[in-house]
Amino acid sequence: MKDINYGQNDGFDPSEGLRTLGFTWTAQIDAVQQCAEEAERQLSYVSLCKSEHERKKLGSYYTPTDVADFFWRELFVQKEIFTNRDALSFLRKHHFVEPAAGAGALIFALMKRFVALGLTPDQLAELELSIVDINANALSFVEEQIESLAKNWNVVFDRVHLVRNNFLELRLDNGTKPYFFFGNPPFVGNKKELSPWKNLYADFLEKALQHIEGVGGVHFILPLSIAFSRDYNALRTAILKVGGTVCLSNFDNIPDTLFKSGKPSHTNTNKANSQRCTILTILPEGPRRVLATRLLRWSKKDRATLLGRSPEYFDVSGYAFDKQIPRPDSQAILDYLNLAADSPRLGTILAKSGRHELFVAGVARNYISLREGPANGVHALGFKSEEDFLLGLGILSSDLFLSYWLSLGDGFHLTKGNIFNFPLHHTLVRECEYNASALRKAWQARQRFQKGKLNSGQMTRSFDLTNAVPSLIGA
Repeated sequence: MKDINYGQNDGFDPSEGLRTLGFTWTAQIDAVQQCAEEAERQLSYVSLCKSEHERKKLGSYYTPTDVADFFWRELFVQKEIFTNRDALSFLRKHHFVEPAAGAGALIFALMKRFVALGLTPDQLAELELSIVDINANALSFVEEQIESLAKNWNVVFDRVHLVRNNFLELRLDNGTKPYFFFGNPPFVGNKKELSPWKNLYADFLEKALQHIEGVGGVHFILPLSIAFSRDYNALRTAILKVGGTVCLSNFDNIPDTLFKSGKPSHTNTNKANSQRCTILTILPEGPRRVLATRLLRWSKKDRATLLGRSPEYFDVSGYAFDKQIPRPDSQAILDYLNLAADSPRLGTILAKSGRHELFVAGVARNYISLREGPANGVHALGFKSEEDFLLGLGILSSDLFLSYWLSLGDGFHLTKGNIFNFPLHHTLVRECEYNASALRKAWQARQRFQKGKLNSGQMTRSFDLTNAVPSLIGA
């Protein structure tokens, strides 16, 4: 491995993880992976005072062991790597690159996956791997762990190279093997003059895409914004141009989170929790297909179950409604969006001077929150006629609209764009007109469906008409 001037380790002993291991090399790699998770936390700090704020400013969201295991298991499923022969072929075919390695959680999880499929230490030592990071202590820890494994297994990892550098400044030469990029790039905002992208993760992804050239692959943990934000429309176009398989596993951040730390500038629970995430897989070879999960939500007690099995994927290869890659809440909403892609939008029946008003909260979770009147963070929607008002009410309070928002929203904010862009297919409009009498009665009786929530000591009251209005799923 390449020699590096690592600097000081701040009292952390990187060899501690291997001193009390058992005798089997399978147990050793598992123990190293567990050790790496603790090291991730300690080595994520670049300041001597271990400032949490400074750590987050660098976008350091290091990867828990269970997430790392899920990360590789899903990749192996997508590539149909199920046997020792499959695994060895995958290992020998690629030059693997981890552009922001941290303490190596994803590296050791990859080794563990290879071990689980029966690769021997001699075969594992064939791994061609470049480990890149700007944190000298992190690279030192990874090197210690790899050298300890090599000593215990009596092999030499002579194709593993450690590089202390900024991945974006690293020159990648064309080698004999295609690159396979994997990792958890930093999630941190860019200065406008330094990049065309708002977040640094996009620069990492863009560089990786430039070097896979129809073979190889990219497997990254990214913010959910890669799937929907207008800021990354061009990047999504580049992703889809690659061809082959594009797969997105999408994760919410409430009630449980993939990562164990949040954003530095917020004390509000929803904003301070870890990022909503997407595990993005790009495999250029093979027929074109785009797969995506719904926005997955889970409680801590269900974490092991969620991360211990493959989620349900929807085929969104033919999706044409907008420039997103959707997180389909169901096949029904995906079918509706494709059917109604060219239909008029809900915004066409809204009017600023409309005397019939509907007030909709600018955030949502399990239902679309209707309010009694105007307030901060509430969208005021005007309609010229009662017929249009009841159409808007029927749609916004429906199970179909909630499913639409879960599929195309960010999981927290309900924006005017979400509302205005909802498609009004003529069959849906007819169904709402048929339901007009029931909708009028439900609205008149809305106090029966009132809910209250305490925010900063003040009670916020809203109406949840989901179960009071006719279902529009399948309308």
